[in-house]
Amino acid sequence: MIAQLNEVLLLDGVPRDMRTIPELPARHARIVELPHWAEEEAEDAVIVSTACWRQYIATWEIRDGRLYLHSIRGRYALVGEERIWATWYSGDLHVCGTANGNGVPAGGEDLVLTVRQGIVADTRRVSPPRDSRGEDARIWEDLTAFEDFEDEGY
Repeated sequence: MIAQLNEVLLLDGVPRDMRTIPELPARHARIVELPHWAEEEAEDAVIVSTACWRQYIATWEIRDGRLYLHSIRGRYALVGEERIWATWYSGDLHVCGTANGNGVPAGGEDLVLTVRQGIVADTRRVSPPRDSRGEDARIWEDLTAFEDFEDEGY
């Protein structure tokens, strides 16, 4: 099983990876599915790979105690400039304890935000899973450590 790409949460303006993947609302007028022939950005190529079965990455945002859908990349697009208040979402958002992408510690502990109909009802810190990367991510990390290795015919 391949580790899947994380959703992103903007928390105090800082992008953070989420272990949770909130569902997009069904048949929302401002969320459109892009045709399969639409040209993709080079950096989005991984979104349509097996590393992202849902074929999109959404960026969410907490602002004024509310959860918003900020943007979408990949299979779907968000029409218009305004973010969408995520009133359809209720559940826990499990946020990684490091900042998105750069591994800079953001407190060490993970954060769990309990959301009810788009409103943050509770926030608590929890210990992160022992090794949240998963076996596939650890193997990939080990393999990429050798990418600068020169093949000398071995």
